Amino acid sequence: MAAAAVPQIGYPIKLSSNGTVTFDARKLENHLIEQLNYNQTEASTLVDEITSLVRENKRSIFWPAVEERQTPNPVNIILQSVDPSERLRFIRIQAGGVFGFEYIARYHPPETFRQILQSVSSDDERLQLLQKDDSSDWTVLHMVVDCSAGIVKVILESVSEEMRYTLLSEETNDNKWTPIHIACMFGHSDVLEVMMRPITVAMRYKLLQLPDVAGYTPLHLSAPWGRTQCIRVIADSVSSQQLIHLLRITDSYGSTPLQVAAECNKQAAVELLQDYQTKALIDVALQQTEQSGIYLFNIADFDDL
Repeated sequence: MAAAAVPQIGYPIKLSSNGTVTFDARKLENHLIEQLNYNQTEASTLVDEITSLVRENKRSIFWPAVEERQTPNPVNIILQSVDPSERLRFIRIQAGGVFGFEYIARYHPPETFRQILQSVSSDDERLQLLQKDDSSDWTVLHMVVDCSAGIVKVILESVSEEMRYTLLSEETNDNKWTPIHIACMFGHSDVLEVMMRPITVAMRYKLLQLPDVAGYTPLHLSAPWGRTQCIRVIADSVSSQQLIHLLRITDSYGSTPLQVAAECNKQAAVELLQDYQTKALIDVALQQTEQSGIYLFNIADFDDL
């Protein structure tokens, strides 16, 4: 006996070759009722809202939908009504590139932004949405660092660990800033903590060594602005041995983060960096002692304290 044919799900919202959104209102209403489990009244209301969006904003329907903050949000309904194979192209056109995504991230609840990212079928497609495009040398992550820790968390949770590293290490073309550099420069310690949390210590260490165009690491950029909370997050994100190395990296002018803080008269940052350096040196020496049974303090290590 032949197996019964699997009914094909029809996706009522289409994207034409020139980027115009089209759909049949009756088919969309049936889709909302049969596939998305809305009742007749809810489905009819949603169709009216989506019809209005499409009619008035044929090439950028995400933006006005975002501003309304409706529940259920039309953006999510639209994405569930587009063929999955077309969603990546659909989102790119409707968001309007990196700048459009940044706009959506700022004015959209984090959960709806998560739904947009998860509506595409693979990590590779999500990465394509989140990386640089022709309109900017900044990624979405660069642009939302000062927006909210919640959006950054959503972005990093939506991709694999390997791709998290890719996004966090991507540099701007001009200053070679990573999103971590920007968080440190502007003192967004909560965002910095969110960026450090979902990656391994080894990845954190690699990212925190990356220099910008002037040789500044994230720790260097925390120092001249007195970003003590960022300094704490960095110091607590790596091992003592790794921290000692980060504290000894010099910028293009030959200065360590501690020297930069001193040159800029950021006394709180100077004292904090000195405290962390002392604790890290003692911790490493004690670890060596435990391993060998011999005290291995090197007085030279403490010359700059």
